Amino acid sequence: MGIGQKLKRFARKIPGAVTAYQNLQDLRRAGAVSGSTSPGWSLEQVRAFTAETADRNLRFFLDTNQTWAFPSSQRPAVSVIIPVFNRASLTLQCLEALSSEASVGLEIVIIDNASTDETADLVERITEIRYVRNRENVHFLDASNQGAALATGTSLLFLNSDTRVLPGAISSAVETLTSSPTIGAVGAKLILPDGSLQEAGSMVWGDGTCLGYGRGDHPDRAPYQFRRPVDYCSAAFLLTPRALFESAGGFDRDFRPAYYEEVDYCLRLWERGYRIIYEPRAVVWHFEFASSMRTEDALQLQRERRHLIVRKHSAVISQKLLPAPEHVLLNRSPKQVEPRRILWLDERIPHSHYGAGYPRAREIVRCLDESECAVTLYPAVFEEQGESWAKIYRALPRTVEVAALAGYGPGGLQRFLRDRKGYYDLYFISRPDTMRSIRTLLEKEPSLIPLNNVIYDAEALFSNRERLEAAVAGKPMTDVQYEMRVARELSLARGVRRIMAVSADEAAIFQKHGFHEVSIVGHAVAINRPVTPFRERSGILFVGSIHGDGGPNYDAVQWFCGTILPLLRAQGVDDVFYVVGYNRAKGLRPDTRLGIEIVGEVDDLRVWYERCKTFVAPTRFSAGIPLKVVEALANGIPVVATTLLVDQLGWSPHDPVLCADAAADFARLIKDLSNDERLWTRLSQASVERVAKEFSHANMRHEIGKIVGFD
Repeated sequence: MGIGQKLKRFARKIPGAVTAYQNLQDLRRAGAVSGSTSPGWSLEQVRAFTAETADRNLRFFLDTNQTWAFPSSQRPAVSVIIPVFNRASLTLQCLEALSSEASVGLEIVIIDNASTDETADLVERITEIRYVRNRENVHFLDASNQGAALATGTSLLFLNSDTRVLPGAISSAVETLTSSPTIGAVGAKLILPDGSLQEAGSMVWGDGTCLGYGRGDHPDRAPYQFRRPVDYCSAAFLLTPRALFESAGGFDRDFRPAYYEEVDYCLRLWERGYRIIYEPRAVVWHFEFASSMRTEDALQLQRERRHLIVRKHSAVISQKLLPAPEHVLLNRSPKQVEPRRILWLDERIPHSHYGAGYPRAREIVRCLDESECAVTLYPAVFEEQGESWAKIYRALPRTVEVAALAGYGPGGLQRFLRDRKGYYDLYFISRPDTMRSIRTLLEKEPSLIPLNNVIYDAEALFSNRERLEAAVAGKPMTDVQYEMRVARELSLARGVRRIMAVSADEAAIFQKHGFHEVSIVGHAVAINRPVTPFRERSGILFVGSIHGDGGPNYDAVQWFCGTILPLLRAQGVDDVFYVVGYNRAKGLRPDTRLGIEIVGEVDDLRVWYERCKTFVAPTRFSAGIPLKVVEALANGIPVVATTLLVDQLGWSPHDPVLCADAAADFARLIKDLSNDERLWTRLSQASVERVAKEFSHANMRHEIGKIVGFD
């Protein structure tokens, strides 16, 4: 969602957002902003237009001769420190926007550096804020320290008066700041008035100069959407715990009157073991108007402060790269907090509703992220349709960089790998189709990815599934045909550093063919012990993604509906059969006579696990590990499955999964579960215990740690 769309979303609810959205629309109608980063006007022209609009709004407010009670909190979570010097119109817009974040619990502290405009008149009309007027201009650093000394909030937010926070900016920053005791400060995505990026976190170079990451770029591009540690963030929006700021002595007065004070503060926090985090959900417009200082004086101060920062933090800065375009990517996060840089290449974004091993891929990426690796995920085979950053980051941690939506995708993979050649320590390539795509690129340009740094996640051996599918269709493969398919599929792994197999059986096949560096990484699921008792349940449940008229899940449902369900109805079992999950099959239809309901995708499967009495997995061909069975068992709903799936789990029949391959036997087991509460309860308890032991997130994290060299 673009900045304009975000503003429009809130425009009818929040006055500050109304002003922001209307101003943006005015700019676009005037030809100043095109909706991208290609302005029709210069940045200075946009600023002038913005200032004119803000002045008009201020005049309207003052002419009403009314007062406004800012929605402050008596017990604030955040004290917002706003040093001001003139520009009363921008201060009004700043406060309007802040009012949309009142639910966070705000205290406003304005330090007026002897303004000569309408600032005093404005503040007289606004109650429930703290206002101090200095007799002279003490500039940003001293005014910030002065405001911090008056603050009572748990955290301090240093905010420029020429900013406008978007709804959710402060609450997102607070959420991040309080997520870990090792986080010392949080900064925002700062947007310039022409819609281009000012910074997505900032970096310090080896000569003491600084750079806002992404300045001038489009703020919606992939590199600016993920949360990451940075050297520092601009004090135009900088959130930090009040106790920590006080213990650090505030902003160092050696940097008076201005420049480099936030750089020094953040570097001091790093030296004390705290991290500085860029939070992309905290979006702030920053008009970046010049201070009252003369240009030549400002440049001289910057030079002096740069020398001071180099002397004061020489141990850190001496390890930094010198400024160069090719060094920006390497310098965007402090190297000491990135023990491994990892690129995960997969067919697509691993949304759970896709099934087919994507939930496992998502959990592996989570494990890598929890190991504090710097992870980039690239969807290398399929173009993503209907995606948004909000949807992507519902599936993945916000700390994972996802190279999607903005110029990347399958067609841009070669360019991406060229741009980041040598950047990653390890490359995880998931699934055969992805590996084939990569192999095609490497045949033309082998240096794009060094194979000795590749971990191949085979996910599942599709040759096994194809052999079973052919048998079900009455066209069995010969042993020679099967071995040729296996050899062709396994050849994708030649030359890689390590292979990840989903089960011991599939690992053994790789080892049989001469691949010795093989790790077993199965699934990881959450345990949800059942709540609803046996007698309050009804229904037979199938869960699985069905991508069309074909494939394992489509065949399983068709076989169950056409063969097993009529037997159940003949035996008096009238429980409705629910088919839940992503479904694009045209050949599956609801049937009220047989009691078949096609539910489709749902937001929360636990509702169905708690509602139904029996879970069925009548799968006749597949490969890997049956995740749908594992997830059902983890929720304590007893399962009836085919022997194939029990064998894939490496378990014995009926312990704890009831299994059958003949339709009559399958129907009999479902009927037994429907009628026997003691059997149902015993299997429910045994299911949860077995899954908790074998499919824990801790087990997966341990295996991944060994692969990347942390365990």
